[in-house]
Amino acid sequence: MKKTLFWNRFADVAVTERQKKILNIYLNGYEGKMNSKNWANFGKCSSDTANRDLLDLCQKGLIKCDDETAKRRTYHLVLE
Repeated sequence: MKKTLFWNRFADVAVTERQKKILNIYLNGYEGKMNSKNWANFGKCSSDTANRDLLDLCQKGLIKCDDETAKRRTYHLVLE
């Protein structure tokens, strides 16, 4: 249900297939931290691409950064 509500809320937001795939991993209950290293591993992409994806999703409001000042940033889904 959480997954359906999330995608209904952001139905008008353009995301790439890679972003959608990885967001669904987290929506399906993956409990690891959302960070650029995990993103790059799941998406089979470079760390630069992972950082661009995460920044794009932050700007679109699908995820939020836990601590903007942290050296290694983590993110969470915007569920409400």
